Amino acid sequence: MKFVVFFLLNLYLTPMHGLITSSHYIANKIPIFKNTHIMHEMRKKKFNPNFYEKPIFQNSPPAENKIIEKMKKIAKLIRVGNTLPTLLLSFTGGWIANPSLYNLFTSPTFLVSSINTIFVMYVSMIINDIFDLDVDKYNNPSRPLVTGEIKVKEAVGYVSLLTIAIEYSAYMWLPSVQQKYLHLALLNVLLYTPYLKKIMILKNISCAYLVAFSLYFAGLGSTSGKIINNINLLEIAARLIFFGSFTNELLLDMKDKYGDKINKINTIPVKYGNRISWRIALSLLFTNVMWNAFEILKIYGFIQSALFIMLCSPFYRNLLKIKQNGYSKTMILHFLEESTKHLLVILIYLCSLVNV
Repeated sequence: MKFVVFFLLNLYLTPMHGLITSSHYIANKIPIFKNTHIMHEMRKKKFNPNFYEKPIFQNSPPAENKIIEKMKKIAKLIRVGNTLPTLLLSFTGGWIANPSLYNLFTSPTFLVSSINTIFVMYVSMIINDIFDLDVDKYNNPSRPLVTGEIKVKEAVGYVSLLTIAIEYSAYMWLPSVQQKYLHLALLNVLLYTPYLKKIMILKNISCAYLVAFSLYFAGLGSTSGKIINNINLLEIAARLIFFGSFTNELLLDMKDKYGDKINKINTIPVKYGNRISWRIALSLLFTNVMWNAFEILKIYGFIQSALFIMLCSPFYRNLLKIKQNGYSKTMILHFLEESTKHLLVILIYLCSLVNV
């Protein structure tokens, strides 16, 4: 009988917006239910007295929010932050070979070459994450594939779509020589993580060469596959990127030393330690700066060479901070972030040396 009375009063006292007032609240207002087993059970929380406090029909998140969240996860997977530096490399190669903004931005081969370079970078990032799924549980636990935000099958689908876009656009707008280079670049990307990455030094050379080659590829695109002008300056820029990427890859190996050691990936830091690896990085940096400074001296003169050395000085300062802070991951990441900014300035400087 008590339950019947309780149910009727609940319906009577409930506001017009639906079953939102709690039964616990109503029971407290009725003297007959005070200090009974009903209130006792409610206090012990053997059942949820607020079951009806939530609206029966809850609003689902808008479809736009789901799309935005998905795009953020995909952007994280492909490392969208590397898009601007990659575009800069393409523009540098194109400008050195064909120093005309009008010619560059009206050239289908240059534009398609630049877009394909970005797409190849995206593919390399996704494939690396797919094969490095177990390693990233230690080295990069926030990656979308590790957290489960993106499934492996989904990532494979993105790789397939990007590869189709690369091959189709190359077939439609690029000369045969550039199509061959694209095939080699994709082959390098496919072999890098499962095979080349396990071979010490070769992994670093393979990655650095692919990044540096993007300048030459863009230069070919700006001249429709013909002979490139200012080839000496383009070689300086490509050499700068090659040794710079080699140094960055070595520092990344130092950062990932713990996870690589657990997964038996034979890198220079795993085999020889961070101290020797840092010295090798310093040697690479010194070789990079002095070799290119000497080439600039021969072609453009002492002042231009000295200015190049001065622009490269922050690399030494930031590399020294890594050693002073015990080769910490924080300082390595700081070096990589700062090197991108300084590299931007140096590439702009090299572009200014072009004989328009």
